[in-house]
Amino acid sequence: MFRIAQFSDLHCGETYFEASLLERAIGEINELQPDVVVCSGDLTTFGFRHEYLTAREYIDRIDCDSLVVVPGNHDSRNVGYVHFEEMFGERNSVLKKGPVAIVAVDSSEPDLDHGQIGRKEHYRPIEYPKADGKLTFDRLSSVFVSNTNHEEDQPVHLTLKDAEVPIKVNLALYDAPEQRYCPAGVYEIVDDGGSPRLQINAQNCVHCKTCDIKDPTQNINWVAPEGGGGPNYPNM
Repeated sequence: MFRIAQFSDLHCGETYFEASLLERAIGEINELQPDVVVCSGDLTTFGFRHEYLTAREYIDRIDCDSLVVVPGNHDSRNVGYVHFEEMFGERNSVLKKGPVAIVAVDSSEPDLDHGQIGRKEHYRPIEYPKADGKLTFDRLSSVFVSNTNHEEDQPVHLTLKDAEVPIKVNLALYDAPEQRYCPAGVYEIVDDGGSPRLQINAQNCVHCKTCDIKDPTQNINWVAPEGGGGPNYPNM
């Protein structure tokens, strides 16, 4: 008989983490004397290094020479996959033992914003109330009070890696989200002779870098503009 023991969801670092339960599970695994042990993810809660150190300590108590460990989504938080590779090795691996081959595939998603924008057909536009000028303000008025200034002859700090992507991909699949996630109205889809075109109003930019983070295709190249241009809020 070829015996495989599988466990997961240790969640070291979680508020309700019970060390005694994990110790009991490890004890039962060792009693089974399995040929292979598979730990299939979520060793940690937030992907922090100290959580990985705790998980490593417990997993080292497993009495089995053939151990497969693969990360889960919690393990990839806060670039935790870097700690995983340091303490457990490659995130994708193949273990062959006797007649059995176990393929470990990392399907976790690191917490990067640019991969989290949904397709346009799954959403409806949000109708926001018109700004009242007292408690709520329109975007261009907010840009004005930021006192951000760009010299006319300064180098362009917002460029596209591929000029066709905004229309062929971002507009077609995501309804051009750069029009909405930018707080300053920098990105605008305009009609250019009957065809849509992305217009970049770089003079509006308040240097928040949201576009560089949120662009689903990572096609926008944001570089630091010339210094001294703001934002500058003198009354804060």
